[in-house]
Amino acid sequence: MKYPFLITIVFAASAFFFACSSGNESPGAEQNDAPKTVQISQNTQSTQTVQPAQTEFTWYTDWNKGLEAAKKEQKPVIVDFYADWCVYCKKMDKETFAAPEIKKRLAEGWIAIRIDSENRDKQGTFDGKTMTYPQLVGYFRVSGLPTYLFIDKEGKPVYPFPGYVPKEKFGPMLDYFKEELYTKKIKLSDYVESKS
Repeated sequence: MKYPFLITIVFAASAFFFACSSGNESPGAEQNDAPKTVQISQNTQSTQTVQPAQTEFTWYTDWNKGLEAAKKEQKPVIVDFYADWCVYCKKMDKETFAAPEIKKRLAEGWIAIRIDSENRDKQGTFDGKTMTYPQLVGYFRVSGLPTYLFIDKEGKPVYPFPGYVPKEKFGPMLDYFKEELYTKKIKLSDYVESKS
């Protein structure tokens, strides 16, 4: 080759340009929660502030840590009782919990706890009693899987709801419990039907 030095410089400059243009969007880069400023150019330049959407939520798999977080953040809790063999638990994960609108609702207003109903090695405390996860299942009278237990901001269990729920109905269900509409004698089924 005649110009190996020139080729090396061009390659290095290209790599530098690519690295600078990708910024913090590379996988694993730390995200900043501050509003981002975006430049939009169409003959003139203007600036627009974009608030980052909070669409991710974390499942707590430790009962006690999830309840501690709920108490600290003063949020209601949804507990997902599941088992690895449960077909409808997997369907909920794939179709309902993965839906962006459900993720958004959970991230913004809930603490989510996922309990493996057959895990005898883990324990949780409720009402001053320490129980294995299968004992928690019995304590809350979970009779089928999946079952969702709603706990209000005060730490009181409100309602266990069994079975698969499509995203169109699950969103209004979350709103119903978050807004504590059960205290106003509004029926869950009526509310969900009116919103879905």
